[in-house]
Amino acid sequence: TVDQQGTIYHIHFLGLTESGSLDDWIYNKIIDDLASNGTRPEFVRYNGRWVIATADYGDKGNQLRLYDPDKLKTARKTSDDGVLIAAFDCGSFVQSMHWIDETQTLVLAQNQTPGRGYRLTLMKFSDGDTPPAVERIIDLGQPTDELEGFAIVAPGWAVMTSAMKENNVTIIRWPID
Repeated sequence: TVDQQGTIYHIHFLGLTESGSLDDWIYNKIIDDLASNGTRPEFVRYNGRWVIATADYGDKGNQLRLYDPDKLKTARKTSDDGVLIAAFDCGSFVQSMHWIDETQTLVLAQNQTPGRGYRLTLMKFSDGDTPPAVERIIDLGQPTDELEGFAIVAPGWAVMTSAMKENNVTIIRWPID
């Protein structure tokens, strides 16, 4: 996301990791014109197949959108025919997402208010075209700065990152009881 415009890149990951540069490894650049205030792509499993999920950062009318990764390979924008698979309402200020395949759960790393407070929303996916259900919302009292990311890094442990210049990594027990 740059200047509130979301862009999804189709890259050759092995080439990127071997060369250490994106030069010559970007296959396609897709404008996420369906997004509101940027895009936060993450692979999720929906109806038994892998799709790309994105969500909005704004404070109203936010959506979780699911895109067909094969269509994205040649699309110029996410509003091109066949790219959007489904869209569902979601909460505000989504900074990033983390997929937990074992439980078919998408964790939305959010801010409670613009740029402040840590919120983790667990959205449970099920079979069929049923919208994912909010299973749990976890508002953390600390830290209070701007949450940027969340990831499970080992059994029983997760990491959260913030926008702060110092003290910007928080390690927590996962799942939170």
